[in-house]
Amino acid sequence: MKGQDLKEWIEGLIKEFVLTSPENSLQNAENEKAWAEPLVGFAGGADPLFEDYKDHVGPFHFTPLEIFSRTFPGIKADAADLTVISWILPQTDRTKSDNRREAAYPSERWARARIFGEKEHAETASSAARQEPSRKRDTTRSPAGITSGK
Repeated sequence: MKGQDLKEWIEGLIKEFVLTSPENSLQNAENEKAWAEPLVGFAGGADPLFEDYKDHVGPFHFTPLEIFSRTFPGIKADAADLTVISWILPQTDRTKSDNRREAAYPSERWARARIFGEKEHAETASSAARQEPSRKRDTTRSPAGITSGK
């Protein structure tokens, strides 16, 4: 798979998993979804924003290259070889509507999304990590066979 095709595949994988997963549940009587369709984004591993996190968040914050190097010590890579995939699990319209009416505490739907929906978040990350776009990886383009499409 090439750059844009791979990005579309990953984005579709994440969205489909969240929208169809039984873990995406408020676990209420209606068994409502905890999350609406996820927002998915990609950033280059060499983006200077990741270095800025060390100043604004703390020196303990890893850059993409630092965490990649610690996780895969035998694989040499440059920050430009890496792509960071991020997703947001937005609240549903009903949860946002309920929460707007609250003055002191979060709505029950919001609390259920926070408690039960976090299981979904962990499942999405685990599922995405186990997927492989094809059995034939292009290891000449990047260490994991995945390119940023630049």
